[in-house]
Amino acid sequence: MTSHASAISLSRKSAEKLSTLSERIFALAVCTTDSGNEIPTRFLIAMFGELGELATELVNECRKLRPNAQTS
Repeated sequence: MTSHASAISLSRKSAEKLSTLSERIFALAVCTTDSGNEIPTRFLIAMFGELGELATELVNECRKLRPNAQTS
């Protein structure tokens, strides 16, 4: 069973990581839509590849929080 203090610590770390991930996802999304100029395909592929990796990290971080939500 997870102690209350370690659950709070995990939640705080997860919240910080989720915040960082969301900022990175937003920055990449703005890069792809806000320039007004055509972006070379190789850069688009790299950006969307990074978005996919960030999305995976985001899901994994959310999964870490799920058991804690059930114990509170």
